[in-house]
Amino acid sequence: AIGEKGANSDDGSARVLEWASGNGDWVPRGSILLGTQENGNFGATVALSPDSLTLAVGATSENGQKGNAYVYRYSGGDWSQLGLTIAGNAGDYLGTSLALSYSGTVVAVGTSNADQIRVFEYDSSLNWWFPRAAGVLNGLHSGDLFSVSMSMTPDGRTIAGGATLGRNSYTAPGEVTVYSCDECVAGGPGGGPAVSPSPPRVNNSPPPPSPSPGPPSSPPPSVPPSLPPSTPPSPPPSPRPSLPHSPPPSLPP
Repeated sequence: AIGEKGANSDDGSARVLEWASGNGDWVPRGSILLGTQENGNFGATVALSPDSLTLAVGATSENGQKGNAYVYRYSGGDWSQLGLTIAGNAGDYLGTSLALSYSGTVVAVGTSNADQIRVFEYDSSLNWWFPRAAGVLNGLHSGDLFSVSMSMTPDGRTIAGGATLGRNSYTAPGEVTVYSCDECVAGGPGGGPAVSPSPPRVNNSPPPPSPSPGPPSSPPPSVPPSLPPSTPPSPPPSPRPSLPHSPPPSLPP
């Protein structure tokens, strides 16, 4: 996808090329898209969905620097606008950066002068882009040019936004803020409230103490094997005392 904001007498243009392996060259996919407002900077930014069927084009200076964003779907060999134009507010320069989900049904639009990223979801039944509830992502510092660049995951649930003047200082190195939503829901007209990124969840609780090693378990006392009761030996029978042998009495003559 190529944007040329100075083409078409400064009204701008955008086009898509695809590689033709047969002749080894890039050939146009569909018609060239032309801006309609003088010096509107149509094509200042472009984004192509990962499936290459949806194209977003930013025109940052249309409507007196409010800015517009256009989304197109490729079908039948050409591009046709999907839903109505997404318009900015006074002084927004909406369309500073763009990102699309894989199928092109979620678009994130940067407004660097407002330090915001605005997220929209497409309703095919109404052919309308609805602001996502809580889908206004704010920079961390006023004037940090948040949304001058961005990227989005294919599922449309995580967005990273760049702020070249992070910490609101011309000498600051810039910063990137990442936003994520677990339950992303499209809101009605008017969208939802602005949200700031949640601080990272850091578990500051000390880990539970490891159990102190106790004394080594004493083995159970050894019990000597029982011996069969010993039968005391019977004493030998005492010999009967011998009586002295008395000679027979002598008889008188």
